[in-house]
Amino acid sequence: MDEPDSSAKKYNSKIAKDIGTDWKTLAREFGMDQRDINKIIANKNGSVDDQCAQMLSTYASRKGRSYTKKALVKALFKSGLRFVAEDHRMCKVVSTCTLNILP
Repeated sequence: MDEPDSSAKKYNSKIAKDIGTDWKTLAREFGMDQRDINKIIANKNGSVDDQCAQMLSTYASRKGRSYTKKALVKALFKSGLRFVAEDHRMCKVVSTCTLNILP
């Protein structure tokens, strides 16, 4: 298991298909605006998985080193996508993860 402050980039391709159409909610949690979302939709027309992967990649590029596993899990939880973090074992114990990540 990676440390909470390790890079989250390696999870991008793994979680994109599980996030599915909820990627827009996660994008908003990351602070992306509707213009960013529309641009991703236009560039990756058709495939929701590709749109999600592009959004994650775009966000990772913007955040650089601060795109950590902890930041990703926190955003997933706040977006109602806790199951994605759990399914990919991003947290050893969900309750511990919740205590360490959520305010």
